[in-house]
Amino acid sequence: MRIDRLDHPALTVADQDATIDFYTRVLGMEAVIFGEGRTALAFGDNRNGLRVAGQDLYSS
Repeated sequence: MRIDRLDHPALTVADQDATIDFYTRVLGMEAVIFGEGRTALAFGDNRNGLRVAGQDLYSS
């Protein structure tokens, strides 16, 4: 079996702003807003959702 891609895994983070800063500045990813104000980090055709630890899954 060979994995081609992962369909939008989510990262649980303590500080969303610091996470976005690191991944965009150091790794060159792009922060995107989707759905009802949810945030993800994108690169190519891949998107990793961000979830802040302790917050309700769908709260903004």
